[in-house]
Amino acid sequence: MDFLGIFYCVSRDRLGGVFKRSLGDAIDQIASTIRYARERNPELTIRYTPEDTVRSHWDNVVEAAAAAVEAGADVISIADTTGHMVPGVRSLYDFVSRLRDDLDARGARPRLAVHCHDDRGLALANALDAYRAGIDVIDATVLGLGERAGLVDLASLLAVLAVDLEEQAAAGWDLTVLPELYRLVSTYSGVTIPAGHPVVGENAFTHCAGVHTHAATKNAVHYQSLDPALFGREMLVSLDHMSGLSSVRYALDKLGEEADVELATRVLEQVKRVGEVGRTVGKAELRDIVRWCRRATDAEATPVAVGGPAGSR
Repeated sequence: MDFLGIFYCVSRDRLGGVFKRSLGDAIDQIASTIRYARERNPELTIRYTPEDTVRSHWDNVVEAAAAAVEAGADVISIADTTGHMVPGVRSLYDFVSRLRDDLDARGARPRLAVHCHDDRGLALANALDAYRAGIDVIDATVLGLGERAGLVDLASLLAVLAVDLEEQAAAGWDLTVLPELYRLVSTYSGVTIPAGHPVVGENAFTHCAGVHTHAATKNAVHYQSLDPALFGREMLVSLDHMSGLSSVRYALDKLGEEADVELATRVLEQVKRVGEVGRTVGKAELRDIVRWCRRATDAEATPVAVGGPAGSR
């Protein structure tokens, strides 16, 4: 799809203090640019964004957006450029609904998009607020990459849309590619994937505390509201100083290692010793620990032959 994005702030402060021009002049430039693009490519998808939409004067936003649609814009983007919106306080649900109604009253019926920054940590919440209002497009990026605190994180958004709002079946999304996509972007952007990042982080489906792991190994739903398989992941148990016997037995089962209670208890003791120095035990190390514990158990079980006096038969 051929796409052109145009943005121009129409807030009174920016128009008067930065651009030194009137709203009418700004709208003329916006409309003429859109018409120029449309004339040269009738198939082009054109999106106009009144930058800092949510903090701009309402009438300015509506007038500029309506003129953009009349000139040929297909999409109007509502930009929360500074992460200003707060659900229930400054609601994007209300903003989207009101803008659609006001544009409709002028005969303008574009698709509406939302562009949420994460300055307050509310980008995803605001995007979902807009979704409830029937938004057509939500901007999102891998790892939430973007200016300052970034934008809506793609994996977090897709998890909610697919699991809670049941959008996946209609869209045909393959969410199992998300981990590889994030690794690729992380490699080339130089931005590390946080261990606790939802869906794709190393610890996203890893259980540690003994109470958690005991319940989760019986039924993962006790401590998981997302199915890791949906994202090409699996539930893991972290082995460290907080582990319990159920954690060790679960990990041993995953490795295909059979262990009675005595062996599993010995393994747990060694796991806890490793955890006390601030490390977790991985698969390879766990196999080594199992082998060491087996040898120690076998050595203790082997009877020691006691001979008679020297020379006696």
